[in-house]
Amino acid sequence: MTSLEEDVGERIVGFDAREHWLTFDQGWSDERKQGFLYRLEVLKPLSADTRVWPTIFDSEQRPAPAGRIGFQKTWADISDLGEAVTRAFRERPMRAWRMIAITLMLGRYCRHDEVPWASRVPPASPDRRGENWVFLGYDVGDQWLLSALSNCGFRPGLDDVPRLRAEWGPRLNEYHLFSDLHDAILFNQFSDQRLQTDHAPCFVFGLWIVK
Repeated sequence: MTSLEEDVGERIVGFDAREHWLTFDQGWSDERKQGFLYRLEVLKPLSADTRVWPTIFDSEQRPAPAGRIGFQKTWADISDLGEAVTRAFRERPMRAWRMIAITLMLGRYCRHDEVPWASRVPPASPDRRGENWVFLGYDVGDQWLLSALSNCGFRPGLDDVPRLRAEWGPRLNEYHLFSDLHDAILFNQFSDQRLQTDHAPCFVFGLWIVK
């Protein structure tokens, strides 16, 4: 472990049901790919950001379930989420989805004291990651779960896109996420500088399939 990764703790931000049927080309035009992605050859970008990886309700054009408690569009209680998905499916069948958890990595690497996470994020149930959950990768985003990795477009005339792709693209997996926490933290620091006037401070979020 490097000094960047020392004292990094993890807490569950929330749970969600995300679509598992859209292909890369269905969700991303060539213009969008060129304007936002650091790696172009991926299976499909996944993200904590619902504008990148939609909820099953959004992708099926369903109204948001009533009674949701959670941060942003997430659910604090995975049982409540499961019941909402079941009700929606019984009303009208939906295409494939995945139940996921989003975890927040906190520690000395980030400016976490600037964001009141404890008062903003409701207690999660379960409140710890399960041993059988499947790791998808690390996203980097702002305090509202907007992804700095796949939803903050390149700035014409300001960003050297080929250089950025050469630097960060090889570190990304098939879901346009970081598999290595160290790389995610480095990109977090880069994003704090690049996006300092609008989205900083940024944070590292883990994405997990809940089994």
